[in-house]
Parts: sequence; C-alpha cells; structure tokens
Amino acid sequence: MKTLSHGICLLLSLCLLVVGLSSPLAGAATTSLRIPATALRPQNSSVTFSDYQDGKGMYATSNPTVIWSAPVYLPQGAVITSVRMFYIDNNQTENCVGAFIFRDLIITPTTYANSSSGSSSSVAYVDINVPHTVDSSKYAYTLAWVPTVADTSMVLIGFQIFYTPPPGRAAVIPLY
Repeated sequence: MKTLSHGICLLLSLCLLVVGLSSPLAGAATTSLRIPATALRPQNSSVTFSDYQDGKGMYATSNPTVIWSAPVYLPQGAVITSVRMFYIDNNQTENCVGAFIFRDLIITPTTYANSSSGSSSSVAYVDINVPHTVDSSKYAYTLAWVPTVADTSMVLIGFQIFYTPPPGRAAVIPLY
C-alpha cells in the first residue's frame, strides 16, 4: 500500500510539474494560482457584462463602478508574496483597480490594491504586494476588480497569486 501511495504522489508531482506548479516533494518553492476573469462576478445584479474575444477576458457593459469579486482558497499556512492583475486598459482617462482583500470574522477588511496605468492596447499587468500568511480560521479571502469604464477599453484578463505552500503540503488546484 505504501508503494502505491508513493507512486500516486510521484504521478501527482509529475502532473503538477507539467502544468507549471511546484511539486509537493520539492519543498518550499514559490508557486502560483491563476484565476481567470470569468471567475469574478459583479456584486450587484444590475451590472451587465460580456466576454472579450471569446473568453480571453471580461468587461462591464453597464455600472462600471460596481465591485466584481471572487473567493480565493489557498492552503492553510501558505505565504502569499504578491498578486498580479492582468488587464487591458486602453482608456486614456480612467484606470481599473484590482485588489486582494481579507476579512476577519467581524468583516473588517484589510485591502491590498493597485491600479492599471492606462494606454495598454495589449495585455499588461500590475503587481499588488501582499505579505500575508494564510489563516482560514481567522480570515476569508477575496479578489476584487473595479472596471471604472463600461466598454472594451477596460478588460480584466485575470489574476495570478504567487505563494509558497506550507512545508509538506502540495499546491492547491481549486475548482471554480
């Protein structure tokens, strides 16, 4: 039985390596989790939105100041180093805002945020510095985006969370 579980662990390590994640046998290597724009939804049902170029990203078609969000699930004890927001901001006057938020049991938010720079007709990114150790017994984690513009000049492509898994734990592959 021990040989079978070791073989499964090696197979899982190989699969994770193929998809670009660190192996659970590799120790404390930094890995990442990508969350596509399609995982985020507006927090108000009156917002209309559309996909960009057959699912490449999402953009608002109404109410651009409403927050879009998605929950984040990472291993207990993982150390988050940064969050990267991928976007297209082809608007000369407005910038979108991306944020990583964690709330305690009283719903007091701690927010780490950054905004787009404007004038990126192709995919660009901005990093959000998030020095935090995951503690799901105390906090709930959320990604958030505010488009600020309701057209294809402001498109969210997705987020990437960079973290170090806790010792002896594999990277998590959540199902959204």
